[in-house]
Amino acid sequence: MSQFETTQIQQDDFIRVSELGFKDSHDKPFFIQGINYWSCMNLAAEAEMGGNLTRLQVELDRLKEVGVNVIRIMAATEGASAKQPFRVYPVMQPSPGQWDERMFVALDRCIAEAGKRNIRVLMVMGNTWQWTGGIAQYVSWANDDLQIPYPRSWDMKAAPQRDDGYAGWGNWTDAEAPSQGGDDFMSFQARFYEDTKAQELYENHLLKVLNRTNSITGRAYVHDPTILAWEPLNEPQTADAAGKKIAGTSEDDPMIAWHHKVSSLIKSKAPHQLSTTGSEAKQSEALFKSLHAHHSIDFCCAHIWAEIWGYYDMLDGSSNSLQKAKHFASKYLDKVRSWSNDISKPIILEEFGMARDNWKNKDSAYTYSTKASTTHRDAYFSHLFEIVFSSFQQRTGFAGLMPWSYGGLFDTETQQYNSFDMVLAGDPPQEPPGWFSVLYNDSTMGLMSKWHEQVVSLFVC
Repeated sequence: MSQFETTQIQQDDFIRVSELGFKDSHDKPFFIQGINYWSCMNLAAEAEMGGNLTRLQVELDRLKEVGVNVIRIMAATEGASAKQPFRVYPVMQPSPGQWDERMFVALDRCIAEAGKRNIRVLMVMGNTWQWTGGIAQYVSWANDDLQIPYPRSWDMKAAPQRDDGYAGWGNWTDAEAPSQGGDDFMSFQARFYEDTKAQELYENHLLKVLNRTNSITGRAYVHDPTILAWEPLNEPQTADAAGKKIAGTSEDDPMIAWHHKVSSLIKSKAPHQLSTTGSEAKQSEALFKSLHAHHSIDFCCAHIWAEIWGYYDMLDGSSNSLQKAKHFASKYLDKVRSWSNDISKPIILEEFGMARDNWKNKDSAYTYSTKASTTHRDAYFSHLFEIVFSSFQQRTGFAGLMPWSYGGLFDTETQQYNSFDMVLAGDPPQEPPGWFSVLYNDSTMGLMSKWHEQVVSLFVC
């Protein structure tokens, strides 16, 4: 038995919003020191379903040790009539309106194991991106299994392959051909916001989860304080997903109207728990405020991706590269904090990541190898924490942060496929394993422990 397996989070100890921050049921300030751990449900599954409960428990113990108090997980995965690429398997919903109870028990177990360690859970109920199936799968189902036009993705089974018995390496694919309707992936997934049948399929799953009672703890999900918050969708995009237009301040954009409808449904079912948006916040001030100001949303969130957005080069080991990322982050976080202040809601930095020192891997077989150190990442993460924690100390908006993404005991050098051809790294299946994974023994974890000490010292004082 884990040293942290004691009791579940006390009944009625729900976290609530208090001005520009959070408080617990004892009226004590609550700082979200979280981490993204999307694979929790899949790891919590039985071995025959590709899970590894021992690994899950060890990884959660480590999170507890470094002070993590919230994990952000996927609570929705969708399949297809034929197995699709770049996806996590097995899934909760293999076909429309058909669910695999074994995966629901795995979700129960993920929540229960987190609760034993006083770690709360943020439940993500859908995905813009293909790696869980997501809203593109709902569009496909609603249109006679229309083929999804996948974007550029990482194929672990592509050349080059290894000759040492371990999984990988793989390579990037080209984007597949457009769908039969001529859509690329972003346009295809955006059809969801005007497809009532696809939306109905989504809501069926949402209600299935909201109405569930945990088979392990006996607690109804909506009455379990272990569940910190609900999130309708990871990284919703404007309806013009090609990015040629930016939504205005009204609810005319179908994505905004849909999000408000669904978040209202969530709050009607789970009034004691919080809700947020999953928004990156990168599109515009107007979109940010229109999305977050709605009465059904309790707190704002933002994501920041220095490398993916062109402000960092993982193959450039110079201080200039790192400083460029820090400078961008400072300006960006100040901007989104200001926007959240304008609508009087706290904000958390819900996703941020940085590659390892991969310039050191230039001559190795795998650019994303976890053998590389994390000096740039640690310096960048420290910079972000200082901004967020300073804001929390001064009660000026930021109330937590959550790195992407926990890979725990995963290691690119010894990665093995499970029976579903998954390696369950911190990186989702459409990205190279090891790219943004935060591992069990990374120096980044020691850094997070120091963050926790700072938070605790503030409360003691």
